[in-house]
Amino acid sequence: MGRDRLFTRIARDLGAEPFGEIADAYQGLAVLAWMFEAWPTRAQAALAILGAVRARRQMQRWPGLDTDVHAQVEALLLAIWPDQQHPADRAWWREWIESLPETGDDLRAQAAREQLPHRRARLMALADVRDGLPVEVAAEAAGVIARTIYIWLRHGAANGLDAALERPRWLYLTEPQVMELAAWIAAAPPDGPRWRSNRVQGEALRRFGTEISIHVADRLLRRHGPWRRRKVLKKRRLSVAPVYD
Repeated sequence: MGRDRLFTRIARDLGAEPFGEIADAYQGLAVLAWMFEAWPTRAQAALAILGAVRARRQMQRWPGLDTDVHAQVEALLLAIWPDQQHPADRAWWREWIESLPETGDDLRAQAAREQLPHRRARLMALADVRDGLPVEVAAEAAGVIARTIYIWLRHGAANGLDAALERPRWLYLTEPQVMELAAWIAAAPPDGPRWRSNRVQGEALRRFGTEISIHVADRLLRRHGPWRRRKVLKKRRLSVAPVYD
């Protein structure tokens, strides 16, 4: 599942068609091309999407490596994903997430049983954070901005895990705020890729401190975006002439 998600993400970022069934060697080349295009951010995202373990634990899986090669690979991995440290003034939410009785695997198992998509997505993101992933990397894997996960963590630290999984009460934008967002959307390059709804959600949160639903964001994009609208072809109904005996 993680492998499929990774290649879907790579194809999207590179503007390519879905890879389908290709040889492992070509898959490796695609991964390298994608990671080196935005190093080390995409390397961190790949580790998060694949659910990789920390660098030192990963190196334990290759005991037969030459000493020099082992040191070089370990240094490279640690540069991408350094050992987790807990300074005295560490994040306020860390104490709560580490005190949860559920482990990261427990949260993922709960997500697999969860029927509501938004709760399932939050459980997966919180599982990554519970396992020690940086919030920014966990957000990248979940397809949200880091501030969104911080909001979930704040709700959880204040009122427990269930509070972190519940949808917020969506607030409404004022008319001047809608006009400001509409102008920002309209100024997007028309020849560039279409913006996604979560980008508008993040901008509303950054500018006004207001969480809007994905449906509101999508409506703003469709109404004010400069991109050409895709034509939806109606299905043709085949008419059959009656047959008389």
